[in-house]
Amino acid sequence: MSAKRKLPVVGQRILKTAAAVFLCMLLYKLRKNSWTATESVVAVIICMQPYTRDSIKTAISRLIGTLIGAIWGLLFLCIIRLFPGLENHQIIIYALIALGVIIVLYSAVLIRQSESAALCAMVFLWIAICFPEMDNPLMISIDRLIDTAIGIGVALIVNVIHLPRKKNQNLVFFLHFQYLIENRYERIPSRVLIELNRLYDEGAKICLESKWAPAFLLPQVSMLKINMPLIVMNGAAIYDINKNEFLDLISIPYSDAHNLSDYLTERNLAYSTFTVRNNSLYVFLKGNPNEIQRKNYETMRKSPYRNYIPGDFTEEYQVAFIRVLLPDLEAEALYQEMNTTDLAAKLCIIKRKHSSYKDYTGIYFYHPDASIQEMECRIIEHMPQKNQYMAVHMEPLTSHYTPERDAPLLLHRLRNLYMPVSLRRNKESNPISGLPGEFGKAVKESLKNNIAECSSNTENPPNYESEIDAEINAKKNTETIN
Repeated sequence: MSAKRKLPVVGQRILKTAAAVFLCMLLYKLRKNSWTATESVVAVIICMQPYTRDSIKTAISRLIGTLIGAIWGLLFLCIIRLFPGLENHQIIIYALIALGVIIVLYSAVLIRQSESAALCAMVFLWIAICFPEMDNPLMISIDRLIDTAIGIGVALIVNVIHLPRKKNQNLVFFLHFQYLIENRYERIPSRVLIELNRLYDEGAKICLESKWAPAFLLPQVSMLKINMPLIVMNGAAIYDINKNEFLDLISIPYSDAHNLSDYLTERNLAYSTFTVRNNSLYVFLKGNPNEIQRKNYETMRKSPYRNYIPGDFTEEYQVAFIRVLLPDLEAEALYQEMNTTDLAAKLCIIKRKHSSYKDYTGIYFYHPDASIQEMECRIIEHMPQKNQYMAVHMEPLTSHYTPERDAPLLLHRLRNLYMPVSLRRNKESNPISGLPGEFGKAVKESLKNNIAECSSNTENPPNYESEIDAEINAKKNTETIN
């Protein structure tokens, strides 16, 4: 039975826009000129930006656009005034206004103010449609310029000002990529993209984790301002998206990979070997692939981010993992058989349904030490002053999680953990999401113990649970997170 669909929460940008509109109306009420507030509130709606960092730059650009529109509007009124009686010919006036819009938009493009072109045209139209009231064209243009500038200013102020928040710089957040998108062929929704970039702009250390290879992630993360390496291939590697290089790789020894290759070849099974050499991903396809394997190979080899090679790998390639793609029943039989062989002690064998091909399952073979938990330990281990950092695992609080609907809520919780509202400084308050009292202290101490264990025990890394989320879920009555 499908989960009942919930309505999305009202976003911060919507609330800020509403507050800015209210302030514009209030200003004009105080000036006893509420009838002219239209230009300001429209400017507020247009100028409200998703990223605070770009607000000042955008405001300056919008002001330039407003000035351009006002100048062209003034020229329009002056031209109309030179021809008495022209205002009685509405069709001609409409044609001139339309021509004026073309000129305004084109001039904005010429001076490289394309982002402000719409506002240029609006200011021009606000002035131009006042052509019956032409007693003082200059004052009309100045009034419209001031009205729009007030809206831009209010939008800037509301966008920049926010409640005081204390940043918990000692937290490292680990977030599974599948909590952002349902499958690797989708793009990150714009709402999620904006919220993630806001967090990155604020300095939040967010490490994305994925079972997929970097090549699958590059198109999705190209618009993200990532500041941490990615944990990829189900924990077999750490990849720096900004440097385009593998920082760490737990590869299958060549002898074990070769023995597995022989085992699969003897059973006439086609398989793909994902390898790394010189910071590039090479995928070798060996055997007689079935129809689905061939289709997958032909589709994937067109990607510019990976190299597909028919044949077998050689010793100079580091083997990240080996995959066999089979119908469900055949995959289950192979999985059960492999777990009874000597190779099972030397490899980590994972069974996973394919997200694109119905009734097909992939059997994946990794090094036994390759895991997301191990790579989390290594990331923190290589950070400066590593003992100061605590890992926070962001997990859904609902069993019916849908990325499109619930990812913004998950990121909202992450924001409250990283930047809790701090109206006053309280020595007893917990740095993690403002959780008060002994509960917050216990969570913090638990996380410290886990990091210490992770740093000192790399041979048998701990199996992390999401301590913060588990505690919050168990003590809902005491949580302060929305």
